[in-house]
Amino acid sequence: MKIKKWKGGFRPFLTEDESMISTTSSRNTVYVYNAGNGKLLHTVKTVSNVSETAVSGDGKLLAAKNTSGTISVICLETQEEICRSAMEGREGYAMLFMPDHRTLLDFDWEGRTMRLDCITGRHDILDGPGAGVKSLPKLTSHIQYDAFSNQICKLCYNGSGLPGGRVMVSPACADQIAFRTVHEFETALPRASDGLSFCRTNNYYLDRRQNQLVAADKNFTELFRKELPAPGICSVDKIWVSKDEKYLFMDFGRQCDSRDFAAYKTAKSLSCLFALDTMDQIAEFDYDYVSDFMTFDGDRKFLLATWHGSYMGVL
Repeated sequence: MKIKKWKGGFRPFLTEDESMISTTSSRNTVYVYNAGNGKLLHTVKTVSNVSETAVSGDGKLLAAKNTSGTISVICLETQEEICRSAMEGREGYAMLFMPDHRTLLDFDWEGRTMRLDCITGRHDILDGPGAGVKSLPKLTSHIQYDAFSNQICKLCYNGSGLPGGRVMVSPACADQIAFRTVHEFETALPRASDGLSFCRTNNYYLDRRQNQLVAADKNFTELFRKELPAPGICSVDKIWVSKDEKYLFMDFGRQCDSRDFAAYKTAKSLSCLFALDTMDQIAEFDYDYVSDFMTFDGDRKFLLATWHGSYMGVL
């Protein structure tokens, strides 16, 4: 297997046409690559503590969001900042450029869906709490765009200490944001921190208590379950299913008792790639601090992101 190290990691962004990938350092640098040949196209300095990035569909604009929720929009050709907005001061989730390449949708931890005009820097709230409002207790578990259904998916807790929650979806159009409930969970809500994959046909998530991979349709109606392999001495930290549903990637973290501090400092990390249909192991990795995994080019290529860099491989 051929593997090449890239600069930047954390949570990489892949354009919908799979032509460009952006990665970020832990501070203020974003790297933009040609996804086809792996060539570094741009190195961009922007806001400190970058947590999310997005590239417009025409490849001209880069949006970078930091851990305070501030968004900077940069022209990749000139590397000049076009606008900067503090939004509502809350970080949140991955951003989404609209087809006009100048409108950006942003989603924060309070459950807001917001629109940013990348030319004027003006933003408005399309859904969720009003300006300055903080939800106590936190009611939104996760928000993510599903490119295969062209919907925004929002997972919400029931609140007031009640178990379960609901899944809501909205058209991914700034002028048509309207969430409706499509599924309710009586017990545990799927957790993005455990692994939640929106794939071409199905969605997948981890049932940690049962150590099972759950496949669901686009409305989160359960279809089937699979027992997960356990090659390491530690339980799985997080899972990812590849876009075209050929592979399952599992990260197990450092292979020791996490309470043994001395052993933890020197223990090797373990993550594995499996064939989704048979659960046969295909590859094993020992990269520390895995943060994300994605595939592209018909599941032929992958990018394994860590806090210290990314690794592009060809299967």
